[in-house]
Amino acid sequence: MKSILLVMLTVFVLLFPLQLIYAPPPPDHKHAFDYAQHVLIGTILSVEILSEPYVQITANTGSTVAGIALYEIQVEKYLKNYLDTNIVKVPGYYVNDEHFGGGFDLLYHVDEKVFLYIQTDIHNVLDGHDLIIRSYESRSLDRLDPICDESKTFYHKGECMEISDCPLNTTFFDGVCNLLESPSIEPTREESILFTLSIIINLCIAFSLPIIGIAYFLKKKKHRVKVLFTLIGIAIFAFLGLTMGVLRFGAEA
Repeated sequence: MKSILLVMLTVFVLLFPLQLIYAPPPPDHKHAFDYAQHVLIGTILSVEILSEPYVQITANTGSTVAGIALYEIQVEKYLKNYLDTNIVKVPGYYVNDEHFGGGFDLLYHVDEKVFLYIQTDIHNVLDGHDLIIRSYESRSLDRLDPICDESKTFYHKGECMEISDCPLNTTFFDGVCNLLESPSIEPTREESILFTLSIIINLCIAFSLPIIGIAYFLKKKKHRVKVLFTLIGIAIFAFLGLTMGVLRFGAEA
């Protein structure tokens, strides 16, 4: 009995460190962002299976040979190096069982929302395609949680940055507080006509009162008449000019 327990303890001591040694490291999004040519969020439009994955298991070891799929993606947002297209085609490795993934992703499906790091294909996996999806850090946003806690942080160049407390009348977008634009209100035609009429009435009052006042206070009748007609003539020309200007402004408004 003691020998059995001793053997079990020895096996546990030997295997437990190995589990720690071969445990996969956490995803390094900062390195993935720096190494990627493009980073994007999008939706899978089509999937073409180019080769199937398989797992070769022996008594002591197991090895994974990933399959290759060609994805067509509708880009929703570029996070690095914008391309002049909203549809991209790029291959990627995949496996069917995440427990034997070896760092590869499960197959993405049509209508699945994805977050992808796309890097240079140094192994020439597929002729005619210089780029490939980076495995492990890329992910399905439908099956996995977002990279950053969107209630407290935002994704910026591979890191999760804290959201700033933006002041009033601003909104947080793309790492900065942006001023909210007030919507412009265009006046209706009726409002423009009423505004124009009110200006004309005010002009009439403004020109008539000084004329009446000056004429009233003039001592001599003949001078009073001359001054009165002179001021009336000036007032008429000024009134017509201002009225035409206001009417034009009202028509354009």
